[in-house]
Amino acid sequence: MSTKTILQKLEDVLVLYRHLYMNPENRIVINNGMTDLEIRLDENFRFYCKNLSFPGLPDMYYSEQMTLSCCLGIVEHLKKQEPKQFPDSFNSEWDEISDMVNRVMARSFC
Repeated sequence: MSTKTILQKLEDVLVLYRHLYMNPENRIVINNGMTDLEIRLDENFRFYCKNLSFPGLPDMYYSEQMTLSCCLGIVEHLKKQEPKQFPDSFNSEWDEISDMVNRVMARSFC
């Protein structure tokens, strides 16, 4: 894999982190092979997840599981998911997330 490809993948992880950090309501849902997990990031950069099979249980601390390779896998998963908010405007959930983050970042630096 070329250096440029790897650098773009690292940029995608940053977009994922920004998305989760920008709004406490921002979440992503990933299936880990057994259940759907809803992942969020708090204001202190700690990841938490909720097992959606048991929504009544408290969120689990999840920072140790959010390795770089895990985050890269999450991005690839989101690229295959249908967009949630604007299905007629984007090809995937990742495109939706990336567009929103890029718009916020562009306004922040203007």
